Amino acid sequence: MKEATLKQAGKVLEVIGDTPCDQLQKLLGSGLFSDLLLLDVANIDSVDRNVFRRVIGLEPLGISAMITSYIVSIDYNRSVKNGIKAGNYELKNNDITSDNFPSREVGTRESQIKLFHFGKIMGTDEVLGGIDRQGYRPIILKELLALGEKYPNLQRKFPIIGLGSVWRNSNGPYCCPCLDGDGLERDLSLYWIGSRWDVICRFAAVRK
Repeated sequence: MKEATLKQAGKVLEVIGDTPCDQLQKLLGSGLFSDLLLLDVANIDSVDRNVFRRVIGLEPLGISAMITSYIVSIDYNRSVKNGIKAGNYELKNNDITSDNFPSREVGTRESQIKLFHFGKIMGTDEVLGGIDRQGYRPIILKELLALGEKYPNLQRKFPIIGLGSVWRNSNGPYCCPCLDGDGLERDLSLYWIGSRWDVICRFAAVRK
């Protein structure tokens, strides 16, 4: 392991210099500062900074995202079965049904669906927090189906996740619908929401 450089040491001193004396004394006395410096033992790369901030009583940092918009007309009265048929998918998960994904919305509405791309591997709670802070909510299945119908080639570029609809079978994990595919086929799938989301994923949302 390389030793710290003078430039790095200077940066640490700069941060310490901006810290009130009483606060610095508490930090040194708690042993937390010493724990963080045990780099040969502690795996700093595995620490989620926002989780760390919450533990010590600080607000999470804002999560930046690239956001693209798509205008979609959504018919909430249409059944999931007919929505899937209209999407003309080569592959579809048979558990994606109106019974497993019921909705209370009615009528027809034109909405602007936003795709959030955070550009990093993230957990579901982190994704939902990032969407919520922008004043949006994750889309439900019928909204996802409307997006897939109007923009059929979009899902060939990246997976599009609909975290607003969640289903769990009797002994399986919680899942949400996803549009994905490649140059050969378009798929309507179920993704396990307990996993970490890949960098390439887009998360669809609408204004609250």
